[in-house]
Amino acid sequence: MHEKTDTLSHKNETTTAGIVPSFIHCIILSLSGGDNSDNSLRYHKGETVVGTVRVVGDRGSTQLPGMMSWGRAAQRGNMTSLVKLNSGYYIPSVGLGTWLSKPGQVGKALKIALNNGYRHIDCAHVYQNQIELGEALAEVFKESSLKRADVFVTSKIWNTFHSYEMAKKDIDIILGELRLDYLDLCLIHWPQGYEESGEFFPKRPDGEKMKYSNIDYLDTWRAMEEYVKLKKIRSIGLSNFNHKQILRVINNCTIKPAVLQACLKLLKYTVKEVELHPYFQQLKLYSFCQEYGIVMTAYSPLANPAMPFRKATDAVLLDDPVILKLAEVYHKSSAQVVLRWGIQRGLVVIPKSVTEKRIIENVKIFDFELKPDDMALINGLDKNWRILGLSRDADHPFFPFNEEY
Repeated sequence: MHEKTDTLSHKNETTTAGIVPSFIHCIILSLSGGDNSDNSLRYHKGETVVGTVRVVGDRGSTQLPGMMSWGRAAQRGNMTSLVKLNSGYYIPSVGLGTWLSKPGQVGKALKIALNNGYRHIDCAHVYQNQIELGEALAEVFKESSLKRADVFVTSKIWNTFHSYEMAKKDIDIILGELRLDYLDLCLIHWPQGYEESGEFFPKRPDGEKMKYSNIDYLDTWRAMEEYVKLKKIRSIGLSNFNHKQILRVINNCTIKPAVLQACLKLLKYTVKEVELHPYFQQLKLYSFCQEYGIVMTAYSPLANPAMPFRKATDAVLLDDPVILKLAEVYHKSSAQVVLRWGIQRGLVVIPKSVTEKRIIENVKIFDFELKPDDMALINGLDKNWRILGLSRDADHPFFPFNEEY
């Protein structure tokens, strides 16, 4: 049976709402021919064809049009991989993170990334740099062979836009800032809402804690579902939610979460975004997301040494003796070893950088593979150490981190 496809992040038209298909990992190996080659890269699920795309998953065949740029990136050695979401679309397993990327730097960083094989960018309204990103995207689409369909764009609804109407307003703002007609993925940034006062961080008179709202994140989810129906969003997911909150969304939705993004210092699947890295592996949350067909995205996959919530005495993951030794063995940087660990765990990783050397280095992780024993060594580094605890919101009724996972 052939799947209908339209773009890089094509939708499987045969997918039934609520049914979670098996994960499919597509590894771009090479491009047959030069720039005059057929743009459509055909692959057969479950086998390797013409050395172009390797897919592990269901049987069948399909095409991914508009992928010529991926092939050119592969020729430069900057290969990438795709993970299939339960929405039927594909998400590149490595993306460029943009949190803390300053205006005047972030647009240039995006252009460097896209020129070196990245096809995934992670944004958010609250980062306050989307206007520059939108300008950069518009310039790239105008001046290069890259088209909108070649780039997977994620953004997030902020805490001060949780009501149904405000969530819709935020999506419109995001699309306007990025100069896009649709988002590939939209996430609820945090489950806890703040007062909808027009400020990103509405503070109480004491100047420390936020002014909370009691708006239910299910209202936010309902707005995102509406925009999926309007074809302004393709996939929807969560960020920084705990397993009970995720389950509540699953039990009260018409469109299931595709991704959970989290600070895992390495962890992310369809799509939940979380902190995840070798020092904070979130194994119970990881297992939960696998059970429900949710892809995990790891933000701060390198345990970001520059994150403002860190203490001077905190351990530096990239200087860990185990990581340094493996970097020496594989002739790679510490960052490449850590990111490769995440990819082999089936995660999506979104390392942030505005430095050209590091941006390029972070995507060159598909020309080696960590041996099982070495994966086990990194697995053994887990300290259950969360960097982004956001304890100031701990008394909010929807604060996510009072649960174990």
